[in-house]
Amino acid sequence: MAYSKSTIILCNLTEVSPLESHGLYNLGFTCYMNATLQCLFSVQTFYTDLLRQNSLLRRMPQSGLLRCFSALMSSKNQCRGEAKKLLQRRVKDAVSASAVMFSGYSEHDAQEFLNHCLVQLKEDGEKLVMAGEELQAGSPGISLSMYSCPVSTNMDFQLQYKMTCTGCGDFSVRQELFTMLSISVLPGCSIQDCLDHYFKVEDIERSCNKCSGNSSTLALKFRRLPRVLILHLKRFGFDPLQGVNRKLEEQVCIPSCLSLLPHCSHYTQPPCSLDYSAETALNPGNMHSCQLSEPLKENRPEKGIEEQELEEEEEELLRISVALSLQDLNHIDEDSTITSTVESEEGSSAAETGELCSSYRLISLVSHLGRQVSTGHYISDVYDFLTDKWLTYNDEKVSETDESAVQAERKCTGYIFFYMHKKAYEAVRQERTGLCMQPDCSS
Repeated sequence: MAYSKSTIILCNLTEVSPLESHGLYNLGFTCYMNATLQCLFSVQTFYTDLLRQNSLLRRMPQSGLLRCFSALMSSKNQCRGEAKKLLQRRVKDAVSASAVMFSGYSEHDAQEFLNHCLVQLKEDGEKLVMAGEELQAGSPGISLSMYSCPVSTNMDFQLQYKMTCTGCGDFSVRQELFTMLSISVLPGCSIQDCLDHYFKVEDIERSCNKCSGNSSTLALKFRRLPRVLILHLKRFGFDPLQGVNRKLEEQVCIPSCLSLLPHCSHYTQPPCSLDYSAETALNPGNMHSCQLSEPLKENRPEKGIEEQELEEEEEELLRISVALSLQDLNHIDEDSTITSTVESEEGSSAAETGELCSSYRLISLVSHLGRQVSTGHYISDVYDFLTDKWLTYNDEKVSETDESAVQAERKCTGYIFFYMHKKAYEAVRQERTGLCMQPDCSS
């Protein structure tokens, strides 16, 4: 293989990035933000989907979360000190702009921060699309290619609620979109058990228009599966006996794999297939024919020399990171074609068999250390696809661990869990590490 100059630079960048540089600084009770961001940054499909649209992201205001988020995500392993702290503050300020509860420096719930972050990333994308549509309306010659939201393509999933009258069998169906599922703690059980309990058929009171009965059942099924399933374990709740909020520290086992098969049916759609293309990803403009003539307007003071230099360094790191991410996934096109074909075949045969590939692999989790609701400390454990190792992120401190240790040590503290669809996990892992697959998760 002939190495280009850019390939050599990228390899050197990877080699000179020590483990301690991967952490995030605690700016003052910001462990909730750091732990959450490390888990999001670890989702390689999300990472790539965001950075390969860099040409569009630069059309956003600099204070927009999409812009700040991508800058920190792409630069966190290469920059340190005040430069990294500035990027972190920009992310925090961007989230605080719409969720003022995060504007100060006090302790917050990691799940609430994650939820606001995902919602705001979606809203920023919608603003970008609206700006493009307005530009297209004023310039008919411009062809608009819609922005692809990395949250929607990776985390969104659809649930279908079916209410059936127990008297006559009449039913009604509705669907709802989610990016995260909150499940109850079942002491002595596993995440799989807690998830299965969430989908347990319920008996409800509901007036039937046909037979006037008032008894029905409520059944939930996945209508569309996500690439990455985010599960929030409800460890914080109100104790009516003591009249206070308390933390549930019961042990909940953390399986390496989850199966959603019992909660799927013939109409369940598979996740978005991977469609990375080295050519289009390294040249994002090829994917988006809509080229905004200027960034969305934003009122802000003139930049100082230091800030301008930081922005130039930021852009260079972002450019290199885009190339690095897509260089690693350069050959995933072939796997994607195979994956897409297989998923299509499974989707068409699902009507006959009622089965879909529905296994998910643990890739990261956020844990809350401490016994009180209002105090404590958040850390995260993350599987690094590039090194094929598990890492523990405790703000700026980073250490190596292994999955078995994570499963044993986080039984009472695990709070938010990220599970990646098996096919996406295997495709990314194969390209990132070139190693043999880990034990298969049977559907």
